[in-house]
Amino acid sequence: MSTASEPVLDIPSPTPDHLKQKLRLRRFLFASAFSVLYLLVLGAFHLQDKIGRATLLQACSIVGALIIVFSGVFRSGLNLRFPDPSLTGWQLLASVFTMLYIVYRAPDTRLVFTAFFFVAFMFGMLRHSGVKLAVLGSVSLFSFALMSLGAMAARSLSRSAGTPRWRGRSLTRSGCASESARSTFPFHARSVA
Repeated sequence: MSTASEPVLDIPSPTPDHLKQKLRLRRFLFASAFSVLYLLVLGAFHLQDKIGRATLLQACSIVGALIIVFSGVFRSGLNLRFPDPSLTGWQLLASVFTMLYIVYRAPDTRLVFTAFFFVAFMFGMLRHSGVKLAVLGSVSLFSFALMSLGAMAARSLSRSAGTPRWRGRSLTRSGCASESARSTFPFHARSVA
């Protein structure tokens, strides 16, 4: 056989770094799919009037922007300049902070936060040691505590700024006394009514 009959392959074989980068991008796309699933669950909560339309649109905007930013970082190769090229910690914190913002705006979505919080940490467990995961968990829990305290303070301020429904009403109108009792003592309203 002559050498002229053998095909010439000018296609370079992929380097190990290129293969690792493709794997990182694939993991990111998998995490993005869970982000879209999170938005679908929030959409179901919106249909049940547990989350407002504005908050749902904000969630979609935040998740969409994060997917675009992380995708650009991975496709450009900028992630290779970080100590952890998979950016798992950054993705984990971005997802947790997004979910905390949504829980702050719509407290009825705590159930969604709980489920997807553990999904995010399972994603982080694939790439990080116990120490780094403990730090990320501590940051997340501290942020959750701050968000909870902020939400309680905001509710307390809004309650003290407004006047209760029963104040300023005339008790001579029929039914006002029982209505004020229901608003003041909700546990008695069931037994009285």
